[in-house]
Amino acid sequence: DLLTRFARTLAAWPEARHVVEFRHPSWFDAETERVLTDHDLANCISDSPRWPAWDIVISGLAYARLHGNDLLYRGDYAEGLLAGWAARVRAWRAAGHAVHVYFDNTAEGAAPRNAEALLALVNHD
Repeated sequence: DLLTRFARTLAAWPEARHVVEFRHPSWFDAETERVLTDHDLANCISDSPRWPAWDIVISGLAYARLHGNDLLYRGDYAEGLLAGWAARVRAWRAAGHAVHVYFDNTAEGAAPRNAEALLALVNHD
């Protein structure tokens, strides 16, 4: 009920795409997926050492927040990890999804470098 009420509130702002980041696995179920789908809300796939990831694309938007693989909000994504994310991005795009990937590992300045590396890997044939 809480998620449905929140989704209805977000409907008052139709010009923006809305994404929900769930940080507890109790939300990772068919009922949550149905509410998100019914209200055209996307799920945030979160990469974090602290929170579990619900690896599901909903409402045509693949949205990922990379908070830092080993250390929350810091650290550098190794090339192998970025290659895995690049493969996922290519697959999501091939499936027709819009794709947004955000790096939140900013504490030590790695986010811009990792974003550039991911973009290069995604666009590499």
